Amino acid sequence: MGVVPDSRLGKIEFYEAHVTTGDRIPMFSATELAFYSGEPAAIRQTARNQWVQTVRFREAIEQLYEQGYRQFIEVGPS
Repeated sequence: MGVVPDSRLGKIEFYEAHVTTGDRIPMFSATELAFYSGEPAAIRQTARNQWVQTVRFREAIEQLYEQGYRQFIEVGPS
């Protein structure tokens, strides 16, 4: 995104302000074990859900590996 979070914004507010589309780089949710939707409101909801749901990182990597992905980059707010 190229945006540095404003320290006055909470993490959820940061997503609301800056996450709008996933059309440049496909993003995979380790809570839903699925790629993010291309719909901005759905992307923001999935991002918010990651703060309250269990992150299933191992399952996500295994699923992506089975689909042929071999390089993984974890991106998060911290």
